[in-house]
Order: sequence, then C-alpha cells, then structure tokens
Amino acid sequence: MRTTNNKLGYHIINKIMSPKIIIPTQDGTDIEISNITDIELDLLLYLSTRQNAFGSIEGIYYKDLMLELNCSKQSFYNAFYGLETKGYIQIDYSGCNKNWKCTILNNIFLNEKDDEKGYFNTNRPFLYSTEFKELTLNEKKLCILLTIKMAKAYQNHKPFDVYPLTIASWLGIDSISTIYKYCNNIEKFFPNIRVKGIKGEKIVFTSKCYIPFQLPDEEHTERMNFLTHKIKYFCKMYDISYTIKDVQDLIVLMGQYASKGVGKLFSIICDILISKRRIEPALINSLLNQSEDYYTYTDPNEYNNQDFPKEEAQENLSFSNFSTEPILT
Repeated sequence: MRTTNNKLGYHIINKIMSPKIIIPTQDGTDIEISNITDIELDLLLYLSTRQNAFGSIEGIYYKDLMLELNCSKQSFYNAFYGLETKGYIQIDYSGCNKNWKCTILNNIFLNEKDDEKGYFNTNRPFLYSTEFKELTLNEKKLCILLTIKMAKAYQNHKPFDVYPLTIASWLGIDSISTIYKYCNNIEKFFPNIRVKGIKGEKIVFTSKCYIPFQLPDEEHTERMNFLTHKIKYFCKMYDISYTIKDVQDLIVLMGQYASKGVGKLFSIICDILISKRRIEPALINSLLNQSEDYYTYTDPNEYNNQDFPKEEAQENLSFSNFSTEPILT
C-alpha cells in the first residue's frame, strides 16, 4: 500500500474551475456561493503534497502556513474553514489544538486502479513559486488546466493550440480580452503566440514551455515531502529541536536501514529523539550500524523524565502512524 500521494483527482480539478458552487445549508436548502478563492487554492495545493494515500493530513500548523502562503493568521483560518464549507476538505475537530488534522474529500489513491480515475500531480515546483502565487485565481486555474491538457503535446514535442473562446468556457467567463490578458501574464510558464485559425485567432502554446513539467529535486520528492512533514510534526509534539538538514539526514537513514525492521528502526530513532530532545543523525547511524539483534543506548543524565510518554511517542513515529490509516471515516 502507498504511503502518500501528491494528487488531486480530476473531479476536484473540475470542481475548482467553476466560478460558483452550490452548498447545502443547515435548514436543508441549497445556496449558491462563490467557489474557491485564490488563497484557498494555494492552501489546497499545499495540503495535497502532505496527504497520505487516503487524502488525510495531520500536523497542520498555522504558523507554517502563514509563511507558506504569505498571509495573516486570520487569512489562513478563513481559507482553512472556507475549504471545508465548500466541500473540499473535512476538518477533524477532536482534540484540536495548534496542529490541525483534515482530509481532502474523495481523494483516495491507494494503487494504480485508483490512478485510472484520473488525477493532477501537484508535486510540481512551479505551483509553489513566488511567480505562481502572484497570479490571479483564474490565471492559476488556467495554468493547472494547461498543464493537464498539454501533457501529451509536451511529451511529443508538439505545440498546443486552442481558441480563446474555449479557454473562456473552461473558466466560466465571457470576456475574450481577459483571456488574452491571462495568457500574457502566464507567459513565463506557458510561452504563447497568436495565429490565425479557421474560426478566427487562436492561441498557440509552444512545446518549449518546460517549467510546468519539471520534476522536483531529490529534497522535494513525494516521499520526502510527506516524511519531512511528519517528522517536523513529531518534533513539535514532543519539543524536539531540529534543523532541516537533520530531518533530511534522518529520512536517508530510514531508507538505508529499513531492512532492519520497522520495530528496531523506530525504537532506536525514538530513543535518541526523546532522550536528547534533538535529532542526532550521526548517533542514530552509529546505533543502527550495530548488530542486527542487539543495540545499546543509555544516557540517564540526558533522559530521566519518567513522565514522558515514550510508548505513545514510539507509536506516533511508527510506520503505521506515518501513512496507512484515514484520519476521518
């Protein structure tokens, strides 16, 4: 079973494109409201790169999102609650604190059969760039649609052409002049020219627009995104200090020593983290290098807090907690 997925199903992408949506009210009636906002879309994209295979995310810390989205605390919460109101996520309010949990609804990708339903891969560096975040909502929507629709043309090194009226229908707007403005503003990601077509002027996106199709570097793969988020969340829960390099080194060690077995791997890691209250990759590596059947680590001067929930901490750092259960049912 997969640990994580950096995907949004096509049904979610289609929902995003509509300017308005209908939601139920508490009295049983339906009302029409404005659809997803600019900041809500940025937040949804971010959450999609931290979700497990069931679409669930935990350890959502508002200060992290304030930095990521370049927004105020209130703007984050408005976007977070807005996504729930509009049916994109379900928030887990049980025991809520600074670290929230939620699930992206109907976004389960456990295997290749689920993939056949169709999805947009959200682990694309350009989606989290300053230039993308500065685009308007409709310009961001157009970038997402073009990334999906141009994938085959890009693979075959061919241009992709479309009439502006068609783009207008994708976004649910009427103004053709506005479409030309959007195309000018997204030119960094999707270079385009205008040419004459059978039905009038059309827009041609060249095959040189490689930026949206660039793969993430080794520090931002799907697995690295997920594990980095989980380890940082664990460290916040138990007041463990760390640097980003420490987290990256720890993930490398987890991969190198996976053959030793989940139980031993996480027992050693957890012992060091709760004893030292910091990540020490060199010490963890040294202990994991010991015998397959035996290792020793005692440091009573570093760790003598008998009230520390060690068993709970080990469970929270285990693979079972890392991935495989949905937060909400």
